[in-house]
Amino acid sequence: MPVRRIPLLLSLLLLASCGRRSGAERRGEEASPPAPRAEAEAPAGIVLVDGNDVLRLGKAEGGKGFVVNVWASWCGPCKREFPMLIGLREAYKKAGIAILFVSVDEEATRDAAIRFAEEQGLLDTILVAKPPLENLKVALNPRWAGMLPATFLYDSQGKLRYYFGGPVYENELSPVVFGLARGEPIQGEAIFGLAPGMDGRPPAEH
Repeated sequence: MPVRRIPLLLSLLLLASCGRRSGAERRGEEASPPAPRAEAEAPAGIVLVDGNDVLRLGKAEGGKGFVVNVWASWCGPCKREFPMLIGLREAYKKAGIAILFVSVDEEATRDAAIRFAEEQGLLDTILVAKPPLENLKVALNPRWAGMLPATFLYDSQGKLRYYFGGPVYENELSPVVFGLARGEPIQGEAIFGLAPGMDGRPPAEH
């Protein structure tokens, strides 16, 4: 079984960040430059990441692939699909697919993101995109126009296999994820044509 290196990579990101912090820079206070840093009061800390960091962390999981979900605390559709994704984590993990959540909240709304993540049971280190967002978009998928939420499925080598531009439901996501886990030739995208943060589709039936 491959050694899970993601905690080590997160530790290195945290250490690199802490070297740039002053004692006054803590969660809820204004930070001077937007340099990478760890926030002290998050469940297990906040780490600012760019797209390449996210892909490295996903590959470090050592599984068959990984899902990246990009969200924000102010995005209604993001918050509606979040519990579904949290609920799928264990089943995906058993299949060899990790889920990474990346918030695009800026400093002003980061506290709200932390609270929401805690309430939903995301007690891992919280990944937050470094500005500018364009760098994240280019690394994750140049075709991503920036709509939220956005969900990306990568194989174990960090190659994009499927992209959902907009809210995704379990019956759309799981067949693709489990297909990749089974070694099927997954390749495609579903772009729902929504404005950033908007969900024009009816609620999923239960």
